[in-house]
Amino acid sequence: MALVINQRDPLSRQIGDYYQQRRGIPEANIIRVEFTPGKRVLTRIEFEAIKQQVDAASGEQWQAREPIPTLADILPLLESSDSVQLEIKSDQPARLSKLIKATRQLLRDCDRHRYTLTSFDQRALRLAKSLAPEMPRGLVTESRFVDNISRAQRLACSVLVYHFRILSQRQISRAQARGLQVSSYTVNDLAQVKKLKGWGVDSVITDHPVRYLHLAEKTHARHH
Repeated sequence: MALVINQRDPLSRQIGDYYQQRRGIPEANIIRVEFTPGKRVLTRIEFEAIKQQVDAASGEQWQAREPIPTLADILPLLESSDSVQLEIKSDQPARLSKLIKATRQLLRDCDRHRYTLTSFDQRALRLAKSLAPEMPRGLVTESRFVDNISRAQRLACSVLVYHFRILSQRQISRAQARGLQVSSYTVNDLAQVKKLKGWGVDSVITDHPVRYLHLAEKTHARHH
C-alpha cells in the first residue's frame, strides 16, 4: 500500500499523518507530492504533472502494481447484487456526457434499473436524466443547510445519499415519506451501521462490505 500526501495542503498532511499512524504504513510507502490545493477538477496537464511526481517517487518496488479495474472488469461480479451505485465525479460537461453515454452502452445487456447513477454534481445528474433517462439517479450530499429532499426531487432522483454524520432518523423518515430511498456513506463502524439500519436506512456504503454482509443477510431473511 502507498499513501499519497499533498505537501502544500495542510488538510492532506493532517489526514495523511493520521492514516499513516492508524494503518501503520511505513515511511517508505509514503509518496509526498506538491500541487495547488482546493481545486475540484484538474486539467489533464495538471494531472499528468502530479502523476509524474508519483511515478518518480514510487520506485521499482511499485512497478508490478495491479492495474485499476474498469467497470467492465467488475460487472460479472455484480450480477447477483440487488442494486449498485455508480458515482459520477465532477468534470467538464463534454467529458461527463461521454462518460454517461459509455456507461449506458456498457450496461445495455444488464438490468439498468439495478444501477443507480449518483453524484454530488447536479449538472452530472441533469445530464444523466437527459442521456440515460431509464437509469435511476441519486443525489449525494454532505450539507445540512439545504433542502436536500426537494433538490433530489427536482433532479428526478430516486435515491438520496447522505454522509452518515449529518443523517438522522427524522431525515430518513421524511425522505422515505416523499418516495426517496436513503443511503449513507462512508460507514466503517459496526455500531454506526447497526444504528442506521435500526433507523430504517435503505443501504449503507462502506469500505468493508464483507464485514457487514451478515447484517444485510439478516435483514433480507426477516423480509422474506
